[in-house]
Amino acid sequence: MTAKMNFKINQGSTFNPVLRWEGAEKVYKVITNITKAAPVVITAVEHGLVSGWRVKLTDIVGTKELNNATVYHPVTVLTPDTISINSINSISYTTYV
Repeated sequence: MTAKMNFKINQGSTFNPVLRWEGAEKVYKVITNITKAAPVVITAVEHGLVSGWRVKLTDIVGTKELNNATVYHPVTVLTPDTISINSINSISYTTYV
């Protein structure tokens, strides 16, 4: 596979591109807690994510409003076990079980 990207570099500016490569391989983690907060905070022990990576949430019991088989959300890593999703306000969602 070949990838090509065109960049415009202006004289006197700093060149600092961000390139994220996503593949078809999926990694599944068990969720152990979800807060009712804005933004939502999700606990998944040793999730292995990096801030800016995207996640899809499925098969969640309790906080069913988060289940969506097609939408991926960028995350912010808080700790090795917790992430937040800034685009989701879960205050009015049902309680996680």
